[in-house]
Amino acid sequence: MEGPALAGDPGRLDQRAAAGHAACSQGGMDQQSIYKRTLYYAAEALGGPRRLAAFFQVPEEKVAAWLSGGESPPLEVFLDSLDVIAQGPYRPLPRPLRRSAMREPVAEK
Repeated sequence: MEGPALAGDPGRLDQRAAAGHAACSQGGMDQQSIYKRTLYYAAEALGGPRRLAAFFQVPEEKVAAWLSGGESPPLEVFLDSLDVIAQGPYRPLPRPLRRSAMREPVAEK
């Protein structure tokens, strides 16, 4: 069984680097798509576009334009959105109900 994907054969690293990531090498992800998706995930982490607008202290219309792809956000907003995503969700997530197993006491004889 083989270890980590690139361990063992240094030539494999060169082959994979030359092949590149499929989306990158085929031009599938443009900057606008990356910014839009990142802002979407940041809005989800904060609890919605309204909270994202409050976080960046910009009008909600501006955030709507960024999320629709009509405008590109400033680089600082994009980078701060990455930080928001990395830090995890800020909104309270619903917790599943847990049931503990109740055991009947065993009668001693």
